[in-house]
Amino acid sequence: MTNESSIDSPRHESGVSPRRAARAARENAERTRSEAQPPAPEAAHGQSAAPDPALPERPSAAEAAKEAAELKAAAAAEDARVAAEDARIQAEGERTKALDAAQRARTQSAQRARKEAIEAQRAAAERVRQTLRANAAPLRDRSAAARSAVTPDTATAAPQAPDRNPVRPAANTPVDRDAPRAGNAGQAVSAVPDATPAQVSSPAGARSVPPAPSKPPVVKAAYAPAESAPETMDGTIGGGADSAATPSDALPGQAPTGHSPAPPATVRGHQPPAAADARATAVTNADEARHHGSEQLSTDLHEGPPAHPTEPHGSLERQNLFLTSTSSNLQARRARRRRRNWIVLAVLLGFCAVIFGIVISLQGLMDRVSPRDFPAPGGEAVTFEVKSGWGAQQIGRELESREIVASDKLFLEAIQLVETESREIHPGTYELRREMPALSAAEILIGEPAAKVSYVAIKQNTRMNQVLEEISTATGLSSIELGALAEDPEAFGLNPEIPNLEGYLHPGEYRFPLDVDATTVLKTLVDATLKTLGDNGVTDADQQYHVLQVASILQAEARQNDYGTVAGALENRLHPSNTETNGLLQVDSAVIYGLDRYTLQISEKEKKDAGNAYNTYVHKGLPPTPIGSPGDPAIKAAANPAPNDFYYWVTVDTNSGLTKFAKTYAEHRVNQNEFRAWCAANTDVCK
Repeated sequence: MTNESSIDSPRHESGVSPRRAARAARENAERTRSEAQPPAPEAAHGQSAAPDPALPERPSAAEAAKEAAELKAAAAAEDARVAAEDARIQAEGERTKALDAAQRARTQSAQRARKEAIEAQRAAAERVRQTLRANAAPLRDRSAAARSAVTPDTATAAPQAPDRNPVRPAANTPVDRDAPRAGNAGQAVSAVPDATPAQVSSPAGARSVPPAPSKPPVVKAAYAPAESAPETMDGTIGGGADSAATPSDALPGQAPTGHSPAPPATVRGHQPPAAADARATAVTNADEARHHGSEQLSTDLHEGPPAHPTEPHGSLERQNLFLTSTSSNLQARRARRRRRNWIVLAVLLGFCAVIFGIVISLQGLMDRVSPRDFPAPGGEAVTFEVKSGWGAQQIGRELESREIVASDKLFLEAIQLVETESREIHPGTYELRREMPALSAAEILIGEPAAKVSYVAIKQNTRMNQVLEEISTATGLSSIELGALAEDPEAFGLNPEIPNLEGYLHPGEYRFPLDVDATTVLKTLVDATLKTLGDNGVTDADQQYHVLQVASILQAEARQNDYGTVAGALENRLHPSNTETNGLLQVDSAVIYGLDRYTLQISEKEKKDAGNAYNTYVHKGLPPTPIGSPGDPAIKAAANPAPNDFYYWVTVDTNSGLTKFAKTYAEHRVNQNEFRAWCAANTDVCK
């Protein structure tokens, strides 16, 4: 609340409240009435009191009622007056509030007006700067053109006309700053190339200027400060002893002098009245802005570069030299800082990744150079078999592959650490542990020689006679005894109608004790074949023999990838409805088995030899017995032949095993010719 409103408010007046005054009046009236009616005298001992003639008579009831009515009316009137007084006080309060609101509105309006005036001054200063920028460009160009026209002849002509010095103020001549503001901008001297020596152009026209060689007249600049030396358009300060005169400094027809003081910046050319007025206005606004406080000055400092290079000491150009960057520059710096941080982070991550990779590589290299051994005693127990012909390196690789030792290199080093006369590891079976120390494994393999055994190895497609020879050589058993047992299949639980054990002697590696007998050896091989047949679902004795016959032909005729297709073609030929070959298998492997040789080449005469029971070109169906010892893949394919429509097949390249199939004999002849051509080119193979 302002001082004015507080003075006008009745709440601050001293005195008795009207309401309290009315209450006091009512109390006085009642007290007066009670005093006017004295109490009646008391009766003594039951006797009535006689009226005292000296006392006045009591008022009647009508008079008492009238008096009471008057008092009530007076009280009502007093209450009405009090209510009116309260209403007046409330109205005074509302008026006070209205006065306060009006005062605030006037204050805000004055502030807005002041801000608008400041903004208008800023806009005017900006327009002045733009005008000065527009005027400065042609003046600089004209000054540069004038300087370029100076020649050595002109410079030497200066001493010939000493009495025609241009009209310009001295270096320390005070400058009248009030002239532009007073509308005397036309008095500013303008040195234009086409002016006469005695005249200076002005907006009002040309007027004569008397020559004054002894003392040049005072020239009123448009906006040069009095406390600073005149400054030229190109930034040099005039009045110095070393300042050189240029053609733009001299009037037309007057030679420039090397010792004349430089003119102020306002005498560089003809200036129109509008420019002079604008400069005067700029100076006035600048003076006023300095009195308004730092707010206006700080605002002007952010409005851009100055419009003229020769403004006063408080010019915007010199102030802008100390300003910080704008918001756009701050945002750009922040963006660059963020990019720099991301780049640094990426470089650090890449460096860490490289270091991690190097550490892992070095660790792997160290593990290979000096691998870590497993701790004692190791894990679960395992059985490890050392086969005949294995050396220390082969044993070490097998131990490492089965994760018994950590590295074969550690095992080879551990062998050298075992204190024994002989470090030889004998074939046999050993009880070791998974992930055990290499030295412990080496001590077990070297220090506990395995029991000596007989090692028998049977290859696939080996005929029965050769199998018996291998067993006899490895075990020392009699080949005659073995041959006699092989001719008695019933002794091994087989069908007595089977001629011999051909096809039942399963290929593989076997180890037998040194005191093993012939029956045990042969039964072990036969049981292995029966197990493979049972694993493929063949349990019938006749069917088992059929499968072994087909499997032996597959083992001799085809490659493992073609087992299923060749088995299907054989079943097609064995089918009763076969009219293509009429039940003839026509396989060369069976023919050469009957001839007891291994060459693949047979003659036409041998193909027609009916005396060969295994000549499938003459005799229909399967040969009398299997023609060798088939392996597990061949037995599996014979038990599950691949259905097809082929009847013929021929391996056209025995080196690669390329086999071609045909449905008709004509197609088969083409494939045969291809095989013959290959044999002609590979005579060392086809003998």
